[in-house]
This record gives sequence, C-alpha cells and structure tokens, in this order.
Amino acid sequence: MYSLLTVANAIRQAHGDKPLSELRLEYLIFLADWHSSLSGTRLTDAQWEIAPIMIRPKIALHQRHTLKNISPVPVVLDEAKQKVIDHLVTLTRDMDFDDLVEVMLNSYPLTRPTLYAQIGLQKLASDYHSENANNSSRYDNIDSAAVDP
Repeated sequence: MYSLLTVANAIRQAHGDKPLSELRLEYLIFLADWHSSLSGTRLTDAQWEIAPIMIRPKIALHQRHTLKNISPVPVVLDEAKQKVIDHLVTLTRDMDFDDLVEVMLNSYPLTRPTLYAQIGLQKLASDYHSENANNSSRYDNIDSAAVDP
C-alpha cells in the first residue's frame, strides 16, 4: 500500500498539466483505491468515510492541508497499481466535475454503506465480485474498468 501523498502525486503525474482541485483529487484517489481493491489489493491505507454530501479520507487536518498543497514529485508505483491509475485518469480526464460526482455516487462502494460509516473496500470488492460473478452486464464502466483496464 502507498501513502495518500504518494498516490496523489502519481495521479497528478498521470494527469499531466491539467489542474486538479483538492476534491477532484480526493475522488480520484478513492476511485483508484476502489479499482485496486477489485484487482485484489488496496492502493492506499486510507480509511474512507461517507459524509452527507461527500466521501473523504479520514485524515488529520494537517494531512489534508499537505494533500491540498502537494508539490509534484516523480513517483514510481508497481506496474499493476500504475495501470489502475493511468486507466482511471484516461476515463476521467475530460469529465467535468458533475460527471465525476455522478461516477462516484454510482460506484459500488457508495451504493452500500450508511452515512458516517467507514468503507471496507476489500470486503466490498469481494461482495461486488460475488454479486456480479454470473452477470457481467451489471458492471458499470468505472467498476469494470478496474478489473480489466
């Protein structure tokens, strides 16, 4: 697993010159962590929590400030994790923020938990695979993309 800052840098690196807001970056980190979970292992050790209007990593305020003001440094992830990030960035690069929010709200993890609950991505990935084992047509683009980038 990688730190949030490492994954944030990897996403910024893969995203190129297009600026990313703090919230968009957090959503992309979450989606990358979810996609990686579908492939068998988490990308980060973040504890994700659902609040009434957003999903955020459960991190200290000073860490959030660091994430917001991160300065890009070259990052090298293992090949499988980098493929997840590259594919996710390709899928979402040209989405406006409303479309990204819609993708987030329709992703499998956000259709399951209750408010203020921590999201167990490994358990949800297992549940997702079990529920969809015989019905691949139920995979939405974002969730299935993680399984077969």
